Amino acid sequence: MNTIDIQGFRIINNSAGSWEILDLFGAFLATYFPVFLALFLTMKWFQKRADSSYRVMLLVSIIAFILSELLAKLVGQFYSHVQPFAALPNVHQLIEKEAGNSFPSDHTVLIFSFMIVLFLHTKTASCYLYLLAAVLAGVSRIFVGVHYPSDVLAGASIAVVTGSVCYYLLKDSVSLRKVVAYAGSVEGKILRRK
Repeated sequence: MNTIDIQGFRIINNSAGSWEILDLFGAFLATYFPVFLALFLTMKWFQKRADSSYRVMLLVSIIAFILSELLAKLVGQFYSHVQPFAALPNVHQLIEKEAGNSFPSDHTVLIFSFMIVLFLHTKTASCYLYLLAAVLAGVSRIFVGVHYPSDVLAGASIAVVTGSVCYYLLKDSVSLRKVVAYAGSVEGKILRRK
């Protein structure tokens, strides 16, 4: 582990334990952000029934996540290290996690995969909220003591590149539009029965 990575980790992680509200927020974000992301995306899927391009974008984000995660697992086979709480003394570990390979951060891959696609698709200033949420989620993993900055940066980089490529290659996909149309017709039949 290089000194810069450890110093970056210490700067962020040493902020833990100072304010209980910050610790609770960091632990909550580091643990439950994926749950809220799943609920948000599910809500958007049903809210945007008439917007096929938005629904295609949601499918693209799922594809981006799957490809990003596969790439991250491959990268993790060539380089690995254990979490800071397992390797360093005096770490503020705010959430439970088993020791294992922490490179790259799967949590960060997940969140950035979806957020970069949402960012690219959104044409208003609110698109920056997606990036802010992704950065906060990534930093929270360092804050709670389960990842080094390099883990988060690698996960974010893999997800941003993969998500961007997927978005620009698939946003106008005829096949994905057909999937969206079929899903819409199935939903319509289900809703008409009620």
